Amino acid sequence: VGMRPFRGCDKLTNIECLGSNLAYQNGILYDLNNGKKTIAECLPGRGINVGSYTVGPEEFDGVTDVLPEAFMDCDHVGRVDLSGTSVVDIPEKTFYDMEDLNSVILPDTVKNIEAKSFQNSKIRVLTIPGNQAYIEKEAFKNNEGQQTISFQCVQGTTADRYAKAYDYIKPEYGKVYLEH
Repeated sequence: VGMRPFRGCDKLTNIECLGSNLAYQNGILYDLNNGKKTIAECLPGRGINVGSYTVGPEEFDGVTDVLPEAFMDCDHVGRVDLSGTSVVDIPEKTFYDMEDLNSVILPDTVKNIEAKSFQNSKIRVLTIPGNQAYIEKEAFKNNEGQQTISFQCVQGTTADRYAKAYDYIKPEYGKVYLEH
């Protein structure tokens, strides 16, 4: 399907999918290839013309992957909850330039948060329940000085160490716990 085939289509409220390799629900386009359910694109009108301000977790049932730029420029989405997915990677520019993004909840399966994945977003709270999610150095590029980002994480994890390395990111403990 490619990256962001409906970019700039702010008024689009429905997609008629022909064939079995794509699915559309409530402002989200899914790629269904290779036995996986991948978030391909959140329509730019999500939260204002279709669907609500909050995305997930119920609507992400069965999701295994997210494409790069999947939520890019979704300016009317404020909360994304991926906790019910089995996503391992948050690709480059996944949440890029989201004007109203307040919080993202990641699943405990996340192992990598790539560079620029939250660049220019207005994120305030990121929940990282996993033990060792590697976070690229520039994952939050250009967010410095905008506001403090709260990392809800477990003390001593990679996310905790990452947060402590940046003055605009503060770790917050007691909100998530590691399961044994």
